[in-house]
Amino acid sequence: MSSSKLQIADPVRFAETIFGVKLWRAQKDLLHAIVDNRRVACKSCHASGKTYAAALAALWFCARYADARVVVIAPGWRLVRSVFWSEVHGLLKKARYKLPTTKLNETELAFGPKNLILGMSTADSGRLQGQHSARLLVIIDETPAIDPDFWPSIEGTLSSGDSRLLILGNPTVVGGPFFDAFGRNRSSWTTFSISALRYAEFGRPDCR
Repeated sequence: MSSSKLQIADPVRFAETIFGVKLWRAQKDLLHAIVDNRRVACKSCHASGKTYAAALAALWFCARYADARVVVIAPGWRLVRSVFWSEVHGLLKKARYKLPTTKLNETELAFGPKNLILGMSTADSGRLQGQHSARLLVIIDETPAIDPDFWPSIEGTLSSGDSRLLILGNPTVVGGPFFDAFGRNRSSWTTFSISALRYAEFGRPDCR
């Protein structure tokens, strides 16, 4: 499939068309929120499929815009490789159409020199400061475990262009940027809360 045909404006349709996935309501809502909102936060129970949805968001954003860059951050390289990027590689294997990748390794995927997804750990603050693009999506997985001192590096990266931020996590820490996104700073965020009861109501869909 050509890169022009990958540029599907609706991320849910992109996921269904390219990967043949079946998403549940919360995942669809999360993907749609990224289209129109600059800051999106999702707290949930374990194994609700939020990281899977975030991997789809990364692939959609990178494919949708020829000048897009996606930076994915987690607290430690083990989480970067074994959680988020495991989902990315799993999706690529099940894709109905061959994506026009020019580079693919454990934590990096590129459709072109200025069109890529990069994985980073919180040990890479210096590298993060150099990540600027006309269109930038920053995804933070396991956000409550991110050291608050790392946050200025994230904010600096989001200071220009069409930049967006998606943060994910389980509500296990009372305090810090993730906690505040659902509290005193809530007016600056589009927020989602997925309870274990809601997940049980919908059942386990075709996701991780």
